[in-house]
Parts: sequence; C-alpha cells; structure tokens
Amino acid sequence: LQKEKDYSRGSEAKYDWTQNEHEIEMHVKIPKDQEFSDEQIAAITKKDVKCIIKSSKIEIRLYDEMLLEGEFYAPVDPDECNWQLMIKNTTSPTIWLSLFKKVPTVRKQFWKCVILGDEKVVTNQRGAPIFTLGGDDPNEMKSAMASLRQQQEQNMFNK
Repeated sequence: LQKEKDYSRGSEAKYDWTQNEHEIEMHVKIPKDQEFSDEQIAAITKKDVKCIIKSSKIEIRLYDEMLLEGEFYAPVDPDECNWQLMIKNTTSPTIWLSLFKKVPTVRKQFWKCVILGDEKVVTNQRGAPIFTLGGDDPNEMKSAMASLRQQQEQNMFNK
C-alpha cells in the first residue's frame, strides 16, 4: 500500500524537497561511500561546489562530479536563490538550496515536482477551496460560508 505523497513535499533518490507559496527548499544528498569518502566530505568547502541556478534549470557539481542537473517544473528567480553546505554534525550531508519561485503559487497550483521528469506529487486534491469575494453583495459571504461548511461536513463523512 503506497502512502499518498504530501502536496507540499517530496523525496527523490538525489534530493528531498518542500515548498510553500514563494519558495522551494531542496536538500541535495551528497552520496557517501559510493562516490565520496568520509574524508572527502569532511573536507568540502564552498570552492569544491559548483552550483549554477538559472531561471529554468539547475546544475550542481561537487569535485567536478555531477550531483544534480535538470530543468525546473516552473521558473525561479536566480538572483533570490541561494545555497549552503550542510555537512557538519550530520550523518546525512547535503547541499541545502532555497529556490525563489518566479510566480508564487497557491495550494492547488503548487509545483508537482522540482525537476522535470521526477515523480510528481498530487496537488489538485489538497488545500482548502479558494474563494474570491466581492464587497458589494452581503449575501455573497453567507453563501461562501455555507458552501465551506457543507464541504467540511462532506470531508468529515468521507474520512
């Protein structure tokens, strides 16, 4: 039985990620043993990492070995993105990235994946309904609240 993935996070072989309306946070895994020894990992400095973030794609190299490359699900603002090494006092060394979405998203429009071709998470069945209300009609708020109550009752019975 496969557990349904959370719309705001995902896990891939090469990285774990979370998201909110404005940003994606990635933890790119530094593979121990297979590619890099404990000594190599302990000695990593920022100079050993080449991280290129463009609006539509990313490339990360460590000691000239490709760790991650691909095209983003949607554009990011490279000037607002940053990264740092997370290797001290951890058994799971990573390169932590903060990617700023060029276009903010709301629940049902969240990114389905970070890198195109990776497994997609379900986003359209999550989150509260989004209502836009005009200030001119007093009955509009009553109608929206009734609709919301009805949906909450349905959700209670469906669990």
